[in-house]
Amino acid sequence: MIMKSICSLAPVLGVLLLGAIIVFTLIMNFTYRIENGRVFYQKVNSLTWKVEKTEMTEAHAPSFKRMMSTYAKDKDQVYLDGRVIRACDPATFKVLDYTWKFSRDAHYVYYRHTRISDDPENFEILEKGASRDSKHRYRYHEIVETFEDPA
Repeated sequence: MIMKSICSLAPVLGVLLLGAIIVFTLIMNFTYRIENGRVFYQKVNSLTWKVEKTEMTEAHAPSFKRMMSTYAKDKDQVYLDGRVIRACDPATFKVLDYTWKFSRDAHYVYYRHTRISDDPENFEILEKGASRDSKHRYRYHEIVETFEDPA
C-alpha cells in the first residue's frame, strides 16, 4: 500500500524536479549579459516571474567576466548581484564558499558585499554561516566573539 502511494507520486515529483531545474537554469543564464558593448545585470522577479534588466554603467565590458552564479569581475571591480563590492581587488579575488557567500582578495574577507576580516590568510569557514580568523569568530557578517591578544 505504501509502495503504491510512493510510486504514484513519482511522476509528480519528477515534474516538480524538472520545473526546479528549468527555473534554476533560467536564473543562472539571466544573471549578467553583455549587449552592444554594455553590461547588464538581470534577475527574475520572484513575485511576477518577469526578468528585470539593469545596465551596469560602471562595468568595463571588454574585460567583464562572469565568475559563478551572481559573481562577476572586470579589470577594476568585483560584482555581486550586479552591485560593486567596494575596495575589492579583482586580480586576487576568489569566492570561498557559494553557499554562505564568503569571498576574499589579498587583503580582506567579505560576506556578500560587507568586508568582515582583514586577516584572509587565517580565515576559515566553519559551518552554517560561521567562520573565524585569528582575531574573531563570525556569524555571517557579524563578530560574535573576539579572541584575546596573547601578548
